[in-house]
Amino acid sequence: MFTTITVIETSHTFVIEPTLAAAAFGDRPGSWPLPAATTPQQLWLRAVAAGGQGRYGSAYRDLAVLRRSIPGGRLASLAHSTQGSFLRQLGWHTLARGWDGRALALAGADFEARADALIGLAADALGVGRFAAAATLLARADSALAPGPAVPDRLPLRRQWVAAELAMASGDGESAVRHAEEAVELAEAMAVASARHRVKSDVVLAAALCSAGGIERARAVAEAALDATGRLGLIPLRWALACLLIDIESDSFSAQKLHEIRDICAGQVRRAGGAWRSA
Repeated sequence: MFTTITVIETSHTFVIEPTLAAAAFGDRPGSWPLPAATTPQQLWLRAVAAGGQGRYGSAYRDLAVLRRSIPGGRLASLAHSTQGSFLRQLGWHTLARGWDGRALALAGADFEARADALIGLAADALGVGRFAAAATLLARADSALAPGPAVPDRLPLRRQWVAAELAMASGDGESAVRHAEEAVELAEAMAVASARHRVKSDVVLAAALCSAGGIERARAVAEAALDATGRLGLIPLRWALACLLIDIESDSFSAQKLHEIRDICAGQVRRAGGAWRSA
């Protein structure tokens, strides 16, 4: 009897993990509802997937359970980094810095966790105007991403996003586009295709093109990405794209429609537990 129960639980776990991985880092980012997590790894995957959909309340709950269940190491660090990432998405860069700092302290010698924390800290610094600190933190992250350490291919991609954003903030549109285009190439070359990472790379590219004066190309990239976010259920990215297209105008969407998309997305995020920083 006990053997039968063990087999059933193992089989159930085997089914859950691929489902959550496909939602977090694969081809089904809009999957909902998601199965309940039964392991710390699954809790993290479930939180990542929920956050990508703008379901921050669900993501925060799973991350809190994960942090209580493991005191340190890779997953504890990633739980803190992910919390920081969600806060940053909502504009809370100063709060995110505390979570990313704790993530770095918990990472130890794990290259994935260390790189995630350092890239997050760089994005936090960028968000509060500390450009030199952001550049220094990205350089530190490069040591964890150097040839040799085995890290997920999402991390070099994240590094290029932040590098592009830093270049934009520094007024270097040409470098911003270069980093953003590298991110697009990395997203297309991922061993397991991640729809969310591909769309996010297009969001960064559209913004970088704007900073370099390439408005027509930026508009085309952003419009295609806006369509993709609608199909994939990526509400935070859809909100960001609507905001960008409101600023540069669209050939395919009226201003009224873009404002409607923006406001609907913002409302969905609020109702799902996300608190926007208004200033």
